[in-house]
Amino acid sequence: LVQTAVIVKRRKVWSTNQFCRMYTTVERGAPNTTDYRIYFRNEEGPISPFHDIPCYADPDKKIVNMVVEVPRWTNAKMEINLKEALNPIKQDIKKGKLRFVANCFPHHGYIWNYGAIPQTWENPDILDESTGCKGDNDPIDILEVGYRVAKRGEVLQVKVLGTIALIDEGETDWKIIAIDVNDPMAEQLKDIDDLERLMPGLLKATVEWFRIYKIPDGKPENQFAFNGEAKNREFALHVIDEVHKYWNSLIRKESEAGGISCATTTLGDSPYKIELSEAEEIISKSPEPGPEQPIEPIVELWYYVPPKETENREQPDLPLQSTKAKVVCVNQMSKAKVVCVNQMPKAKITSVDQKPKKRCSCQSQVKVKVKDQDEMKDLSRGKNCNCSKA
Repeated sequence: LVQTAVIVKRRKVWSTNQFCRMYTTVERGAPNTTDYRIYFRNEEGPISPFHDIPCYADPDKKIVNMVVEVPRWTNAKMEINLKEALNPIKQDIKKGKLRFVANCFPHHGYIWNYGAIPQTWENPDILDESTGCKGDNDPIDILEVGYRVAKRGEVLQVKVLGTIALIDEGETDWKIIAIDVNDPMAEQLKDIDDLERLMPGLLKATVEWFRIYKIPDGKPENQFAFNGEAKNREFALHVIDEVHKYWNSLIRKESEAGGISCATTTLGDSPYKIELSEAEEIISKSPEPGPEQPIEPIVELWYYVPPKETENREQPDLPLQSTKAKVVCVNQMSKAKVVCVNQMPKAKITSVDQKPKKRCSCQSQVKVKVKDQDEMKDLSRGKNCNCSKA
């Protein structure tokens, strides 16, 4: 007889005011599988992290709640699932495979704690007054820059410092920058200028991260509103107020949901209100908890993205350190050529030929000369290449 227990993690959201609450998470399915889900509960029962956790933990001080989806330095692209009832956190899937962000040197995974502000919605039918682009149909994203690596599913109370505006495939994708109110630096950080002064380089690295992180997947660089300039706290709070209003129209059925699940257990005036018993049944029907599954080694690889000014130049010799070389060329690059190197032994990349005379249709040729073996290897062909050999 095998007994399976539901994994429940309890983590308090500490506050200096009366808005202190306790949320717990319930894990279902096995981590690193398509079945994995993280459901949320309050002291009364199941809740939606999208609809039932307040946007503001302290409206007077403008302290907001943050649902942590991705802890710093991890790669799994976890997000609140808008289409499933109770909106559990799950890993994003593309073409049937779990999504992981690539490690674009020198960054490893996400470089801050990453998540969403509940009760916010970037309306895809409304042009943003600042960017001129419509919303991306998601809760607004938030980056927490404190010293502590948060945990997936944790609910933090954070102080807003500023924002940057990513334009992702023609849609507005705001990134709110904030710090945990319990962080030792929280008192000193009052606005975006303080972040640049006390954490020099972080804003620049943040813009770079968002600019290049999709390149290893074969996509072009991301673009930004305001030329990548970070806007201040006042500006960011105005943006949050706007997307909170859009969410209010969504939960009251005044805006078209478009496939978004608006089931809520706490908002009695919403037409989407469901009973706790129904919410419990939703969780019980999800897959049973299971052991964490291993991830593919490719998730740990480095990807080197040349700076803009050196994109079309020949790459210099790179001193490497052993006897076997493993080079992965990422195909279907739009502009920047990306070479991924993992634990390379005594070998040199002697040339990167971006305009070979013959090549398959899926990518350029990358030739590697292995120092000790004195042989040239043609790695021009993609893993799923069906072209005839050149």
